[in-house]
Amino acid sequence: MNAKRISAMLRKRPFTAKEKFIKYTEFAAEFGPSKAFRPQSHDMNWIEYHNDIIVTGISFILLFTITAL
Repeated sequence: MNAKRISAMLRKRPFTAKEKFIKYTEFAAEFGPSKAFRPQSHDMNWIEYHNDIIVTGISFILLFTITAL
């Protein structure tokens, strides 16, 4: 019963994937690039972007240094 319900929902969805693709492509062609669609990582400096890697690396170095003593 649930499978039939989901099947009916998928058949009657408002836009197909092809229609969405065409719609967004036409929008981008008409209005060009938008800052609203850019990820925040484009506005980050190197430290902000790689913060998780830096903190993890420093943590491992400290952990191995402390345990080696």
